[in-house]
Amino acid sequence: MASKWFHLVGFVAAISIRLTFSLSGASKVLQHRVEVVTPTNSLKRLAEARWLIDNGMSPYEGWAYHASPCYVYLLQPVIGAIQRQDARLSKISGTLLCIAADLLAAVLLQAIVFRACKPGNFESASGQDVPSCSAVEAHGAKQLDLTSPEERKSAYVHDGASGDAPFNDLAGILYLLNPYTIAACIGGSTGSIDNCAVLLALYGSVNGSIPLATFGLVLASHLTLHPALLIVPCFLLLHQGLDRRKPCQPPPASDTIDIAPRNQNEPPTKKRPAMVDISTYRESRTGSGVILLAAFFSIGLGFWTVALLALCKVLLGERGSLLQMWKATHGFILAADDLTPNIGLFWYFFAEVFDHFRTFFLFVFHYLVLVIMLPPLTIRFHHRPLFLAYVILGLTSIFKSYPSVSDAALYLGLLPAFARELRQMRFVFVGVNGLLVASVIGPVMYNLWIWKNVGNANFFYAMTLVYACAQAVLLIQSTAAVLQYDKSRNSPQDLST
Repeated sequence: MASKWFHLVGFVAAISIRLTFSLSGASKVLQHRVEVVTPTNSLKRLAEARWLIDNGMSPYEGWAYHASPCYVYLLQPVIGAIQRQDARLSKISGTLLCIAADLLAAVLLQAIVFRACKPGNFESASGQDVPSCSAVEAHGAKQLDLTSPEERKSAYVHDGASGDAPFNDLAGILYLLNPYTIAACIGGSTGSIDNCAVLLALYGSVNGSIPLATFGLVLASHLTLHPALLIVPCFLLLHQGLDRRKPCQPPPASDTIDIAPRNQNEPPTKKRPAMVDISTYRESRTGSGVILLAAFFSIGLGFWTVALLALCKVLLGERGSLLQMWKATHGFILAADDLTPNIGLFWYFFAEVFDHFRTFFLFVFHYLVLVIMLPPLTIRFHHRPLFLAYVILGLTSIFKSYPSVSDAALYLGLLPAFARELRQMRFVFVGVNGLLVASVIGPVMYNLWIWKNVGNANFFYAMTLVYACAQAVLLIQSTAAVLQYDKSRNSPQDLST
């Protein structure tokens, strides 16, 4: 367990790195990088929106601003510094706000991971924490005094439920020191605030707080749209917690089998408990309870949605309507009208496709995640809602119309929550090095294409494909590792050495 001083040093180091890079001029470079800033999260576009509001017009006039009107007022000090062209003040004010969002996101992430790796994260009917199935099985295995590790492994499943999962208490520091998180913080992007809203929704869901979960979910969906897909894992987290399995009870004394004696002269008198069938310990809840939870969940979503829309209308006043806001924000994301190069898959494809096929392929791209991927994943991982949220965030990072590195930083930050399950994960070297190659070579290819004029769009798009494929490798292999882990829990004889 990392000490409090270690966490304090890590947080101070993360803040120092951000301030150093911001004051050294790195933010001036990163705010023009398409890997960090997109049309939907750029701080510089806020200055245009503020100027339009000051002149009695809607912030969505023209083609510059595509974010929430709340940002225009929340980031007023940053906008004022940009309008005055006070470079140092704009860098400091914007970085400090993003640092605060990153610190809050790290605290929320650490709490989520700690809860996920907590030994007793199951609750009885009285609301008290009780040991998980694997903890009971591991305790039973220790009482056997078997002769060999192989026999112990074949008899029981021990998944490290004692809380010794690696990195589980370093998740917040790892998130803060992630280069993608640092780039999003100092690069003039609202990605840090967007990620904080998503983690707030997951934190509220993990801790069973319907108001907090629904507020975070509505806020995150309002800011970037795609977190709306988290409505399913958030509801499952509220309904069944981190894992749907019920606490195990020690097997009855009659369910015993003989253990072979250590020597031939000793009679086989020792007994061991029979294997606990984890699949029989599934949580069962009444239909009325589910309906009541769904009702409160829907009321929470409706209340926060109405409150947020009312706030937006008050901020817009007579200068604009909510319909205009939706078309310029969520409608802009769905239509993918701005084909400025980014690290996503949309811009190159829709720059090449014929206009009369555009609507069809837009439908296909969005349909792919919403219908083809989400329902099967929900069915398969309904007992692992937090991992389901991780997979959804990873898929949206790949298939968003305007992704940035902050999207990858968000779902990669959740990996420590599954450190125990991912011990047998394969092709980690391929996935990590794919991200490294795309992060290093991508800017080079962009420079050759845009500034040196010695290449073409294929140079940069090849790196975006490498970036997407590397993320796909990590998602596929982590999913396979979790499936294998669950299989080994139910079939201990299939455990690999």
